[in-house]
Amino acid sequence: MHLLALLMVMGAGILWASGGIAAQHLFTHSAVSPGSLTTFRMFWTGMIMLALTCARGYLRRDWQRLCRNRRLLRDLLIYAVLALWAMHYTYYKSIEEGNAAAATVIQYTCPAMVILYESVRYWKRPGKCELLTVLMAVGGTFLLVTGGSLEKLSVPAACIVWGLLSAVFFAAVSIYPKHLLIQFSNEFLLTAGMFLGAGFSWILFPPISLSDFLTQPVLFDVSWIILFGTALAFICFNTGLARLKPAEASVTATVEPLAAVVFSYLLFDMTFGAVEMVGVIMIIGAISVLAVKDFIHKGDD
Repeated sequence: MHLLALLMVMGAGILWASGGIAAQHLFTHSAVSPGSLTTFRMFWTGMIMLALTCARGYLRRDWQRLCRNRRLLRDLLIYAVLALWAMHYTYYKSIEEGNAAAATVIQYTCPAMVILYESVRYWKRPGKCELLTVLMAVGGTFLLVTGGSLEKLSVPAACIVWGLLSAVFFAAVSIYPKHLLIQFSNEFLLTAGMFLGAGFSWILFPPISLSDFLTQPVLFDVSWIILFGTALAFICFNTGLARLKPAEASVTATVEPLAAVVFSYLLFDMTFGAVEMVGVIMIIGAISVLAVKDFIHKGDD
């Protein structure tokens, strides 16, 4: 059962990466914008998570808890807009401006940002392992986006900026909702966050046309993003997470950017040069260092 849980968590990372690849194909073959895709994806993900919340019997309990504490509604809005929505939108913008592989790898500088944030907030000096992680992530990003030369960019500048912003908001998704998970089930939190984020996205961008998502060239991409890149990925992750330690589940952080690179090579014939690949390996290695450290630490406990 332990091996099956680990495989499910790794499968979730691969499915998330495949969703990014499908988004790249969608932007290339349609007029769908990152804003519209964010609205569409968050709404339908919310519908799926709502069904799961009802099936597990959490909806009434968590809704009553929300109604009794209006402050939680404010915190939910912050989580939905400044974490979930912002992470989705900036990630899709990064893909639109560059490609899914680069956007995913850059986004996974997130663990280094979390380390820096906690060091500043708690006035705690990073340990040697954490410092090594930050240096590898920063150095790997530099090699990936410049190819080792300050005179050129291997990845479009807009892709880099949006990718780094996506990493910042990914860090917010990892840090901010901890107190909300004490109050609500994970299913209800995702349901509320997705619906509120979709509503904000719908207000910010022009109303979307369903016909844009149902045309033959992109129907498969849209279906894959919703069903596999989001719903099935979250189901696999949550199912595996219930049987694993958090440190073991963190293996997905390594699988997703690696899978994005492999998918891009197989589907789009996209390749990185030797220097850029060193950068990719350094970023994935930085994530792996943290995962191994946490795994050993939990094992000692």
